[in-house]
Amino acid sequence: MMFTGETALFFNVITIGVLSFALTSVMLSLAFSIASPHLSRISSSVREKLLWGVALTPWLSVFAAVSLLILPEFLISNNHWFTERFHWHHSLVFDVNSWHGVVSILALLFVLTAIGRTSCKALRYSRHVSQLQFFSETDSNQTVTIDTEELHAFTAGWINPQVFLSKGLTKQLSSQDYDVVLKHELAHARRLDPLRILLFSYLTMFFPAFMSRRLNQWMLVSIEQRADESAMEPSSCRISMAQTLVKVTRLFELEKCSKLQSTNDLCAYTGSSLEIRIRSILKHDETSTFVALPALAISFLLLLLSVFLVDWFHHSIELFLFH
Repeated sequence: MMFTGETALFFNVITIGVLSFALTSVMLSLAFSIASPHLSRISSSVREKLLWGVALTPWLSVFAAVSLLILPEFLISNNHWFTERFHWHHSLVFDVNSWHGVVSILALLFVLTAIGRTSCKALRYSRHVSQLQFFSETDSNQTVTIDTEELHAFTAGWINPQVFLSKGLTKQLSSQDYDVVLKHELAHARRLDPLRILLFSYLTMFFPAFMSRRLNQWMLVSIEQRADESAMEPSSCRISMAQTLVKVTRLFELEKCSKLQSTNDLCAYTGSSLEIRIRSILKHDETSTFVALPALAISFLLLLLSVFLVDWFHHSIELFLFH
């Protein structure tokens, strides 16, 4: 079965995109595995930017690969020096029975499955939040009080996020502890952190599974640290803030923490690494922004390398397989 014209171009673009994304994500996974032990020493604001950069790099490589391998054939002469070295021949012809067809069909199935799974999870989350809002009390500062003795402290909602605190938790906190937790969760709401988490999960869902988990875990840690920093005031006592975090974490551990509290869709007060957050609250000695430049340089080099490897990989396969 053979496609020509725009249909063939569409499937060829998918094939290029799949190869480019796969090569870039694999190289990023190797680089990230080497660098991840040092991420805790980077300031949360810089780390968050780096994580967004890592998540976006494969998508940028797809755009670059398609632009460099497809567009030149339509914009410049075919005997140009660039197209002699880098090109995707027969871009307007696509054989479904070739390896291109196998790659494209499998990629489409994988993409549709991943998007469907993530979207269903997001819809369940949205319905759950709506039910909580309906059966709870909302006060003037967008704080929802959940009428339950279970322990809950989280921020939920994408466009207009709200803070959810349970009566059970409020009863066990002093006014000072309650103020710390509330300011932390309100910081999540101001920054639209639930929406950030959702968008980041969509960007990383096509990475290898272990890489996607690590990226999302580190993003959650960074977001929680940023909320801790936002909750601090010049007069705040760092030791008391750290004590509040430890106290609330122990309370949740004693209650064995409900499923609602532990899900990654929520900005939960106790939802990330305690040790890293405590160190961040007590002292600000993390590595500063100088690490951003080499990290950006490495990402850029990996992006370029993946673009050039797509064409090489394409031609290497076709030395052995019919195309």
